[in-house]
Amino acid sequence: MLYKPHTSTKEKALGIEMKPHARIKFEKLSGRSVQLCRLFSDVEFLYLAATPDGLVDEDSILEIKCPYAARDTKSPVEAVNNELLKYCNVINKNQISLKNEYKYWYQIMGQLQITGRKKCYYVIHTHHWMTIQEINYDDEF
Repeated sequence: MLYKPHTSTKEKALGIEMKPHARIKFEKLSGRSVQLCRLFSDVEFLYLAATPDGLVDEDSILEIKCPYAARDTKSPVEAVNNELLKYCNVINKNQISLKNEYKYWYQIMGQLQITGRKKCYYVIHTHHWMTIQEINYDDEF
């Protein structure tokens, strides 16, 4: 077997439960509609595929993370400062940003390449807060 079988965990269960709420909240906060989507296959490398959490406008995707480790934090900065979101940095004292050397960055760049879109709305959502970061496709990637 190439990969371990999927197992149900409390972390995955939280993400499954929270993503629809995060999508609705994103629509309200951004004023944009999200179209649900299925699997996209790369036109050149058919073995590569991506499933964004949604399509936004004509040129963007939505990627949502609902981190179990940060579920009880009161702010994204608190989550980063307590090392619960090791894939983010604090910027401007009250905002966070995805590190571009982390696997989620690679995931987003791959999704943008495969879908042919130019921008990702990267959302981190918990019961207490939400962040939205716009990440543009990097042609040099």
